[in-house]
Parts: sequence; structure tokens; C-alpha cells
Amino acid sequence: MTMQKKNIAVILAGGWLLLFLFGCGPVYKTEYTYRPPQSPQGQTCIMQCEKIKRHCYTNEEFRVRACEDENMIARLEYDRCISMNYERCWDRSAYCNSANYEYCDEEYRICYQNCGGLVSGREICVSGCDK
Repeated sequence: MTMQKKNIAVILAGGWLLLFLFGCGPVYKTEYTYRPPQSPQGQTCIMQCEKIKRHCYTNEEFRVRACEDENMIARLEYDRCISMNYERCWDRSAYCNSANYEYCDEEYRICYQNCGGLVSGREICVSGCDK
């Protein structure tokens, strides 16, 4: 092995070691507490926020189901193409992300505050924590 290749190997090994040592630090998540507004108008407003959030969740679930349905159709078309012995068959299926409700939750917190409620966030360590 030439000196240049040895140097590259040492640099790569050092990079992997650093990634291993520092890439596995603690993982945090934010936990939220909610204090509703006292006024009846504020409480009615919060109920609207909850409806909007549920609608957002439903849309996210629909997005995932639609992607999965499209993939099922794509696989059926691909299998049919293969079974017909065509020369060129493409599997048009794609990766479907799982439902991600972060946007819905963030919008809910903003709506809640706009209604006069108080939202407090607190960072908590969920893994890799110092005991």
C-alpha cells in the first residue's frame, strides 16, 4: 500500500471514529404543556384549533394511504407487465413516508396561543442521557 493510500485510510478511520463517538449523543424531545384561556371566546377558539388539528391529522393519514394505494397499483402493473413477457417493465412504486404530524402540532400550538392560551415547551432527554 502506498503512503498516500495509507494516509487516506487513516483519515477515513479517524473520521468514522469521530462519527461513532460524537454522532451518538443524547436525543431530546420537547414536551409541551397547555394552559387554556379563561374567556369563553378563547375556549371556543381552542375548540376550533382542535378541529383544525384533527383535520390536519386526517389529511396526513390520507396522504400516506394514497401513496400506498398508488404503490399497490404500480406493483400490479409491473407484475402484469412481467407476466406478459414484455421487454421493458418499470416498477413505478415509490417510498412512502410515514405520517408526520409535526406540522399539524406546530400549527395547533400557534393557534392555541393566538386564542389566548399559554403553551410552554420543555426539552427532555429520551435516550443517551447522562444519569
